[in-house]
Amino acid sequence: MCGIAGLISLDRTPLPEDTGRQLSTMSASLAHRGPDDSGQWISPDRHLGFAHTRLSIIDPSAEAHQPMVSKDGNVLIFNGEIYNYGELRAKYKLAVPPSDTAVLLALLERFGDKIIPDLRGFFTFAFWGASTNELLIARDAIGKKPLYYSTLGSVLLFASEARTLIRSGLVRPLVSADAMRKYLAFYAVPHPLSIFQGVSTLPAGSVLRVKSDTVSISQWYQLPEYSPTAIAYPEAVRETRRLLEESVRYRLVSDVPVGAFLSAGLDSNAVVGLMAREVSKPIETFSIGFHSKNVASETEMARIGATAFGTRHHERIISGEDVAALLPKFFSAMDSPTGDGLNTFLVAHFARAASPSLKVVLSGVGGDELFLGYRKYRWLAQHKKLAELVWSLPAGLRHRFARLLPKDTGSRSATAVRALLDPANIRSLFSAEEITSLLANSSSESYKSYRTYVPKPDLQSIIEHDLQYYLHDTLLRDLDQMTMAHSLEARAPLLDKELMEFAWQLPIELKARGGSKQLLADAVRDVIPNEILEKPKSGFELPMHEWLLRGALKPELDLLANGNLALIEEGLLRKEGVAKVHRDFITGHSHYLKPWSIIVLEHWWRCHADQTAR
Repeated sequence: MCGIAGLISLDRTPLPEDTGRQLSTMSASLAHRGPDDSGQWISPDRHLGFAHTRLSIIDPSAEAHQPMVSKDGNVLIFNGEIYNYGELRAKYKLAVPPSDTAVLLALLERFGDKIIPDLRGFFTFAFWGASTNELLIARDAIGKKPLYYSTLGSVLLFASEARTLIRSGLVRPLVSADAMRKYLAFYAVPHPLSIFQGVSTLPAGSVLRVKSDTVSISQWYQLPEYSPTAIAYPEAVRETRRLLEESVRYRLVSDVPVGAFLSAGLDSNAVVGLMAREVSKPIETFSIGFHSKNVASETEMARIGATAFGTRHHERIISGEDVAALLPKFFSAMDSPTGDGLNTFLVAHFARAASPSLKVVLSGVGGDELFLGYRKYRWLAQHKKLAELVWSLPAGLRHRFARLLPKDTGSRSATAVRALLDPANIRSLFSAEEITSLLANSSSESYKSYRTYVPKPDLQSIIEHDLQYYLHDTLLRDLDQMTMAHSLEARAPLLDKELMEFAWQLPIELKARGGSKQLLADAVRDVIPNEILEKPKSGFELPMHEWLLRGALKPELDLLANGNLALIEEGLLRKEGVAKVHRDFITGHSHYLKPWSIIVLEHWWRCHADQTAR
């Protein structure tokens, strides 16, 4: 795992003499992503420069140093892992060191971007072809590793983090008003936007190509069109198990030990249970818990799994005071504001503290999207005839009914009904009207097109929406940001491309069978303790409501009540709108995520105030 950055002159005019200093500054901002090594390369004609920071996992020798330059003058910087590099090296008889970077460089020299579909792994990379005078920048199919870019006149810059482009001194640090609106709508900034004006996110499965002075973006991968597979349930169970075993085996490819985040849930226990069968030494596993009267801690159930799998288990009970003390580091870790990354930050922080040499962890992220884990999915699948009847009604009529529903009740059935009536609002936090009242210098006219993607009124489209946006822009971005802030590489076996495509094409009725994620449970039934298999579905949730309302995080909530926000002083948010968010929460009329998302935005702004302006 690494950090990459670079810049290229589109008209071949030599870059400034201080380009090396700019690259050093960009590289320094990525040091947490790669503390083991760093390097730079500037082309002889000084029209292109690369920077790289390295977290050494596969082939930690000096031979794998980057930027990697071939004997033919081609250059590669690479962030991620290619798990099947050994197979590709043998298949194409490549006379290169046993390093995924060296193999990738040789493959790109021979095949160009046509080789990308054969890569089993996760990545962003930039490849300069000396003979073709072409720059290729690519992201993996699922979007596990980020890439941001900006074009300024005749110069294109790119990096693993958006703030790296700001710290180059070339990109003006202006916050995008559109991104602010969408952050409030979705508590994350959806691609292809970034939080900054003029900085874009390269979509998953994309290639950005620079040839002469032309910049183009194309998709090398898209989720296949849904065409349900004709398959019997027992066969689906067997194939799920085969693909999952293969995925876990690939994600153990490493020259350093691999640990895992372990919760009480089926997903992480399935991953750790299968990991334990593949290794000869105990795996290190990491869990966090807390004391709360209202939210169940997961440590006891995680301990059951750890005991069954024979892991070296590390458990940490955290308090609201612990979280309050760590908030400055959490906010500083954010490349982009997010309402949903605190739990990942905390488990990564305590994993690093418990095992300072740890570099790689496996995560169970993705199981709910693949195997119908969310209650609203299951409710809609189990009420198929009702859903089809409602979805046949005119959209305007459904939207009017949706507005009549009680807001912010937290009821799972109400959430499913709202998704049924108005799929476009399935992941929305603040409504368009609320956003209008929050943002200064805005009107309701600003929100006619604030949605990036509106799912069609059917369950498969709603799942596709979550895979393409919620998974990409929230779950995976948070996993990357919060683990890399601790120099940890997180791997996600449940989001292996082959496994994901198989699960995507399974009939909804098959995935809705039995209890929550029954198909996945049956695929690992011989591995997982019964206590975990029989446990009711529950997502990992911190007791944020009580910590904000009357606990150690109340001072953060009080900021909203007294209007003491830099965002208000800067004229970005309206004091009256913020006060209403506070009032609705303390009177029990809204979910904690609404005030929390404002608190996050405020602290993200303060952390980056020295680089950020309106």
